[in-house]
Amino acid sequence: MNDTSRQLRYALGTLCDRYNKMIADKDTLDFRLGSREPYGNTSNEVDAESAYLRESRDVSDDLRAIIIEMSDVARRIREIEGF
Repeated sequence: MNDTSRQLRYALGTLCDRYNKMIADKDTLDFRLGSREPYGNTSNEVDAESAYLRESRDVSDDLRAIIIEMSDVARRIREIEGF
């Protein structure tokens, strides 16, 4: 294993950590969206359900980007190590 491979493995670990945190955030958002409890009043007349939905979609987009990046890093590791 060379230095580039080691750096890529570290980068992959960092991406995995970010992915895990984002999955937890997505689960929290989706749990709230699926809740049957009514949304309470918010300050500045913000529509809470729309805000949760927008955030859920944003996190989904970010998750897709991280998965693509993880796949690219893994491919580069395999190329370096000959797998």
